[in-house]
Amino acid sequence: MCRPVAGPGQATGGLTLAAVLHAGLPLFRRTYRLPRYQWKILSAIQRCRTPALGGHRYRCGQCGREHFVAHGCGNRHCPQCQGAQAFDWLERQRAVLLPIPYFHVVFTLSHALNPLIRQNRRALSINCSLTRRARRYCSLGGKDSKPRSA
Repeated sequence: MCRPVAGPGQATGGLTLAAVLHAGLPLFRRTYRLPRYQWKILSAIQRCRTPALGGHRYRCGQCGREHFVAHGCGNRHCPQCQGAQAFDWLERQRAVLLPIPYFHVVFTLSHALNPLIRQNRRALSINCSLTRRARRYCSLGGKDSKPRSA
């Protein structure tokens, strides 16, 4: 007699992000506002690997028992669908790191700028890029890191 196994990416037990979202999202939704695209992501993760997305029914050739394997959402934020790929990517990134200490720098902007940043994310990106260049320029004693072509 066979026993059904979890399909690719299906949780085999324990707490999942979808279960946490099912439990906490109704209250969160009444209290907070999110952009539409973020609600779509949360909705996709909640429905991932459930009959809501459809799936395939398989039958064991030995005992004839049927089992259902639900489709995944395929969302890049979903740990069930993209967890293995994210882990593989992280391992590839670790393989190319130099054996030196790395630092993560975080700076905070005033909350008064939030509406402006939401409307123009590209401006924030350009500002961050200019900040990095200015820090690099100052750390090199006012000299460019790359020679300029004439």
